[in-house]
Amino acid sequence: MTYTARLTSSLEKKIPLPVVVGKGNVLSVKKVKRQIQIRATSNYLKQDSIIFRVACRGTDYFEVKGRLKEGQIMFPLPSQSLPEGILVFTMTDVAGHPLAERLFFNERPESRLKIDIVPDKDFYVQREQCKVAIQTTNEQQVAVPGHISIHVINHDQLGHVSDTRDHILSYFLLSSDLKGTVQHPGFYYQEGTNRDKDLEALMLTQGWR
Repeated sequence: MTYTARLTSSLEKKIPLPVVVGKGNVLSVKKVKRQIQIRATSNYLKQDSIIFRVACRGTDYFEVKGRLKEGQIMFPLPSQSLPEGILVFTMTDVAGHPLAERLFFNERPESRLKIDIVPDKDFYVQREQCKVAIQTTNEQQVAVPGHISIHVINHDQLGHVSDTRDHILSYFLLSSDLKGTVQHPGFYYQEGTNRDKDLEALMLTQGWR
């Protein structure tokens, strides 16, 4: 069978999808509490041995070998033993030939530095000297050294742009690891919001293998 994607906005557009193949592999990755669940399914490899490799920014962190049972295998990995950012999960046969690859974003906000900024006054007049106390602590609330740069903007005029554009976290952990342009990368790091589903959609599109 053949399938077509139909996009509707102001104008309707139809895009033919790739031909469905008769055999293949599916690699599923999802986070359940503090564990990352990996599940592989194949409709032609039934009892074969396969290897899973987990890498982040060019460094391999895990290599797990297992055997499919009736074309399926599932196992967990501790998310805290992996760094924050884009993880590359690669499924290969025992000869090292890639069978499937999947990107997954491991979000670990507790591992980031906490930065507290306290100004000496609530309000300042134009060009008045501003003194601020800055403290950086880790997840154990222990003070750690840091190199600080401060960017001051008019929130009423540029607040929305600043909230969604690239910044240190979004660049180093997200957009620099993906091909193409990520629209509004800061959107995925807005405080007080859960972006798990948005990040998953981004990994499945921009990072599809």
